Amino acid sequence: MLWATVVVAGIVSAVAGHGLIGHSPSLISTFFQAVAGGAVLALVAHAMIPEAIHQGRSVIVLPTVAGFLFALYFALSSVPA
Repeated sequence: MLWATVVVAGIVSAVAGHGLIGHSPSLISTFFQAVAGGAVLALVAHAMIPEAIHQGRSVIVLPTVAGFLFALYFALSSVPA
């Protein structure tokens, strides 16, 4: 039941987000995508990185941040000038 609630909340949020910012200017849309990416980074940092650092030491941090910077690059490169 818990996961069904999470799925339904995700669907409702996706539909609401598309309805509210789906046709907005690219910069506003990119800003909200960056906020969502930051939320995902916070979730990963809180839930998964402590275990990864425990097993892989501090070598894990740089690839994680690099991955998010690479995703940011792709998000920004798709914005028309």
